[in-house]
Amino acid sequence: MNFILKEGLEKKKVTVFLSNVSAEEALDILTSIKDVSYRRIKESNNYIVEPKPKGP
Repeated sequence: MNFILKEGLEKKKVTVFLSNVSAEEALDILTSIKDVSYRRIKESNNYIVEPKPKGP
């Protein structure tokens, strides 16, 4: 599994301990506690993690 971090996220650190969860479940938890979103690149094991878009 590979995570590609968009610019500006290099210094945001999170430590979580999870067991028996899928990658998507773990990423959903991460997005609920940090101001980030993610998307999977097609059917690969690669995910792009990026800041959530700012609202109007």
